[in-house]
Amino acid sequence: MVSMIETILGALNEAGVRYLVVGGVAVVLHGHLRTTADLDLVVQLQPDNALRAVQVLGQLGYRPRAPIDAAGFADVATRQAWIRDKHLQVLSFWSATHPELEVDLFVTEPFDFEAVHRRGLRVQLDHAETTIPSIEDLIAPIVMPSDDPRHADAGSDDGFDHGWEGHARRQAAIGLALTPAERLRWLEETMATMRRWLGRAREGRPTQA
Repeated sequence: MVSMIETILGALNEAGVRYLVVGGVAVVLHGHLRTTADLDLVVQLQPDNALRAVQVLGQLGYRPRAPIDAAGFADVATRQAWIRDKHLQVLSFWSATHPELEVDLFVTEPFDFEAVHRRGLRVQLDHAETTIPSIEDLIAPIVMPSDDPRHADAGSDDGFDHGWEGHARRQAAIGLALTPAERLRWLEETMATMRRWLGRAREGRPTQA
């Protein structure tokens, strides 16, 4: 089964769209497990490239959340008006068929696209390849626990301490043991579980799986 995230990325690839996956999905693909409900993309904002991106999303059933014409994303003046008048940073797309996953397109290139793309990491999934920024371009350096033995947990037998930093290290180790495609499946399964729990909580039912 191909994940919806991979379906979108594969369709963008087939249309020749130049883009970078950023945000939570990129963090997951780097091996650090976390949840997110969005697929964040920085699309190169050359008009024809930007237009192909929104056309692909439209073909997959995605529409802008705001009452605007998606084709405006390909027009510099229109994007500038969105930024100036609506304080828009990303254009969010949703799908009635796939409500579990929104797609956010940045309305500006938040970095030098060519340079970050060139330094980026090509990630092979089950059925598609995608590009994510290097970890240096994506996030600040991860602060690891001090080597000071006073911070160690004497009862730990797994090589990690059991504080917040130890939890982060453990999650990173688990994530790095998975393939990129397995990380995406983990993400989508986790998102589905969280939606079920949220629905049960709203209905006043116990949140057991």
